[in-house]
Amino acid sequence: QIETLSRKGVHKLMGQLFITHTDLTLTSDLLDTPEFFWEEDADLPFYKTMVSYLEIPRRTTTFNKRKDVLHELYEVIRDSKESQYSDRLEWIIIW
Repeated sequence: QIETLSRKGVHKLMGQLFITHTDLTLTSDLLDTPEFFWEEDADLPFYKTMVSYLEIPRRTTTFNKRKDVLHELYEVIRDSKESQYSDRLEWIIIW
């Protein structure tokens, strides 16, 4: 299936990965402490316990590592496609 991806398709996949990463890390407030807990300090320890129990920092780290692996894979595929394109142009010039 990778062979059938066009250069444009690879760039689209890289863009989708970037958009997903941006949505989850920059535009969502998933990692922020909700404003409610700024007003109600008594409940903040409960919130921190819940965050720890749900392993949110570890899951975030895992997500970022997986995103990095996907990004590297897309770069390898993109480089391969660019090389194929360059080789094709070279053969056109030679012949």
